[in-house]
Amino acid sequence: MVAMIINKEIIRSKSNSWNYVLASTRGNARAYLENFDFTVKNEIWKDSYPSIPNFVKRIVEQLYKQFTGQTYEVFKSERTTIQGVDAMNHLEKISICDMCYFENYCCEFSKYLYICHPSSWTAQIEKFIRKLPKPFNYDVLELFDKAVKLQETSGDRRINNQTDASLGLAISITRDLLTDKCKESYLVKSSRRAVAKNPRLCCDNYMDGIPGQYGCYSKKKQVRKYKKKSYRFKKYKEPYKKKYFKRKKFFKKSSNVKKDTV
Repeated sequence: MVAMIINKEIIRSKSNSWNYVLASTRGNARAYLENFDFTVKNEIWKDSYPSIPNFVKRIVEQLYKQFTGQTYEVFKSERTTIQGVDAMNHLEKISICDMCYFENYCCEFSKYLYICHPSSWTAQIEKFIRKLPKPFNYDVLELFDKAVKLQETSGDRRINNQTDASLGLAISITRDLLTDKCKESYLVKSSRRAVAKNPRLCCDNYMDGIPGQYGCYSKKKQVRKYKKKSYRFKKYKEPYKKKYFKRKKFFKKSSNVKKDTV
């Protein structure tokens, strides 16, 4: 609601500090402070002076009480709780079926993960790995567990500048495994057999260390055209018969109708 940069050199008196607060607010918040009660303003100044941060904090408290009906701490805790629940629900619904969209998956997952409470991060990171396409997710999970155990047994609890059981560690392991799979499919001549067991990898994004093939195209496999099935004997087809329509002869209705006699 209010964002203020405090400059202690500028704020030296009550009038200067109040004008600085007004200049840092906009809209309804500024209109409310401009019509602020003079006695309340003096009380805030007396309670907080000479601490300028406390003076600003008291002003922020007044703004939150006026516009939300709650103190800043209560408003912040409730908002954090609601956002955390919504983020957890969003993480449950995220899915990935194609590794070509792995980077997009990472961005969206990390965006909502850090809104959740830190106590749930470990479980959510494990879900991040399990949501990957099979059987790729099992390989990543195995490497991830080994890396975490290695951190726990070693004196230094950091590997590759990543904390243990972090999302960054899971992402880096996944990227390394993607690069290894792409190198394997490149080196093996029968790459179709190697890749057929794995989901689509989109190796263009993970070609580090692999010799480039510029302007080279692999020979396309000729697709056998469908040949119409032939029969020994021709199927009998009824010859077409032209339909002739004859007009009906016009006839006049007879007027010699017998009249009833009395």
